[in-house]
Amino acid sequence: MYLSLCGFILFQLKDSSEVCLPSLKGLQLLVGDGSDANSVNILLSGCPILEDLELSFCHFSFAKLRVQTSLLKRLAITFAYEAGGCVEIDAPGLKYLSLSNGTAFGNLHNVKEAYLAEFSTPESESVFRLLNLLQALSGIKHLMLDHYITERLLDAPFLDFPEFCYLLHLDIGLPSFNMVIVFNMLQKCPMLQTLIILQCKEPEPVIDDSFSYGWVAKLKTVAKCLKSPLYGWLVKPNSVPTCLASHLTFIHYKAFQGNRHELEFIRYVLQNGLLLKMMVINGIYLLDRPEEWVEFISNMPRGSAMCQFQFH
Repeated sequence: MYLSLCGFILFQLKDSSEVCLPSLKGLQLLVGDGSDANSVNILLSGCPILEDLELSFCHFSFAKLRVQTSLLKRLAITFAYEAGGCVEIDAPGLKYLSLSNGTAFGNLHNVKEAYLAEFSTPESESVFRLLNLLQALSGIKHLMLDHYITERLLDAPFLDFPEFCYLLHLDIGLPSFNMVIVFNMLQKCPMLQTLIILQCKEPEPVIDDSFSYGWVAKLKTVAKCLKSPLYGWLVKPNSVPTCLASHLTFIHYKAFQGNRHELEFIRYVLQNGLLLKMMVINGIYLLDRPEEWVEFISNMPRGSAMCQFQFH
């Protein structure tokens, strides 16, 4: 049985005897102002065989929400942006976790897929809570991080990612392309097979002031990109990530903007991706002279004879 309550539900429960839903396997709940953590915990305690739980909280924060159910397989929680929240999870059977604008701790060692988005907890606390959450999820196989998450990671005093020994699929959003954070993630994912990168920052326009009626924004060309004095690694990496040499087969680069760091990263993974089969690049045809970009990237040296390109 599946129950959906999505009308800004207000409820206050005092005792677990008030709720008994022994057949409920799926619950979707949008919780309104005035409800409290204890009421939600009591409600969940009355659902002993719950397998799928989706909670959304509006305009307020819980000091701590506790999700304790042995059969739960899928958990999705969204906290109000201006408030945030924290959830303690005791669900040894949990396989999928989606968490927006909050953090979690507890029994997460069996989670195989996770999606983490936004993060509005105080900056002094958020980085360490986020790193602790990633550490608790270090056994997962499929990880998605949106650009708000990676932006907070860049606030860390030093980039100390946990090792994701079993991770096969990484989908990472970036506020703007950063070779350091991507390379650090690759170093900690030795079994990675699929890498998806989405750059969210709008491209900076190239200004042409040669027109009499004022400045005109022009799209980047390969030549303009290569003339940049900062083209290349600021610090060359000393070692090639294990996944590049032994497991990574698919890279999808979304929203390519034609900057020097992107090109150098693409060159690096092509040279060192010994098993790479496919690289998909989106955004090429939004740049000036796209055929030049396609030719330039296609002619980069490749470590894998199997590697093919798709440009969009």
